[in-house]
Amino acid sequence: MKLKKRVYMDYAAATPLDKEVRKAMLPFLRTQYGNPSSIHAEGRAADAAIAKARKSIADVLGMRPPEIIFTGSGTESIALAIQGVMNLHHGAHMVTSEAEHSAVLENAAMVEKIGSRVTYIPVTRYGIVDMRLLAKSIQKDTVLISIAYINNEIGAIQPLSEIANIVRKERNRRKVVRELLPLWFHTDACQAGEYAPLRLDALGVDMLTLNASKLYGPKGVGLLCKRTTVGLQPLWGGGGQEQGLRSGTENIAGIVGFAKAVEIADRNKIKERHRMTKLQEYFLRALKQAVPDIELNGPPLGNERSCNNVNIYIPGISGETLVLYFDERGIAASTGSACLSREGGLSRAILSLSQSETRAVQSIRFTLGRYTARSDIDGAVHVLRNARVLLRNAPRQTYAKTKNR
Repeated sequence: MKLKKRVYMDYAAATPLDKEVRKAMLPFLRTQYGNPSSIHAEGRAADAAIAKARKSIADVLGMRPPEIIFTGSGTESIALAIQGVMNLHHGAHMVTSEAEHSAVLENAAMVEKIGSRVTYIPVTRYGIVDMRLLAKSIQKDTVLISIAYINNEIGAIQPLSEIANIVRKERNRRKVVRELLPLWFHTDACQAGEYAPLRLDALGVDMLTLNASKLYGPKGVGLLCKRTTVGLQPLWGGGGQEQGLRSGTENIAGIVGFAKAVEIADRNKIKERHRMTKLQEYFLRALKQAVPDIELNGPPLGNERSCNNVNIYIPGISGETLVLYFDERGIAASTGSACLSREGGLSRAILSLSQSETRAVQSIRFTLGRYTARSDIDGAVHVLRNARVLLRNAPRQTYAKTKNR
């Protein structure tokens, strides 16, 4: 059966552009094209638009405008946080988890290559970082901890406030013994913007990464929010834009759209989270009725799981084959991170929590969003019921293995 319309269930990978966001961006794609570094009227207008967008986002995050650094993506923001700190403290130590997005893991690997040390903390069977091991992993020269707010593959919500308490205790210890190295706490919050609180003081973090394309904003723009006390080494030089941390002419339309997207998400967060929770519960219940032997990957539904994530293990069926089967019938889903999907890699998150390659191969991720309706869920469940019969004995796909750190 092919559905009458395409059904999109991969909102963790990318979101459609909101109509209000597009409207806000249009003037800067048509008539307001000045360079914000120019001192003439057109340049001043562009600079004012960026300043307004920066303040709007800073207000939502509970920070000051100079603490918002605009970048070209969530990945770039993560690179700036990790390499920016570690390159400033050559040979120092960093802590992260085994289940992070590749943007974190690959940048951690890069700083390892130039002499820094990185500890990769395992996660529990629900994908939550082991707090005891994290506390034990901190060394005298640990300068950075980077843990994602919400895992993009299994939706696990990390207890950032608990990690912040661990960081605070270590800072107090260093202060007493007069050890001068800083310890900063960064979180990749790209999956959190739509449904979770984002104020840095409440979370207890020093740096936070967001990506507009996960928030119904434009692609090609992200941000790193960092406290003024955090020192960073820029990734490259140039014109000195963004306080010298991200040289290059700013993407004005993208930044204006980003600010509008953050504003809309903040305005509708409580209502949308409630609606999404109901849809998520309905979806999982319907899936289990259709295919009783499926299992949920990651934490159970509730406070430890993002309300739009349904990642399931279907014994005997290749997740990649199932994604293609769904696609042919008008439904977009995924096997996990879009970055790893292109590489043909296994889900790092599922490998980390289960230590099972088979489970990682035989899993599929559905992520819901603003335009998901119950009828979309009913269609997906119907397709899965048929797929279970047809694909149960399909040959396994060939996968490029990823390093399970």
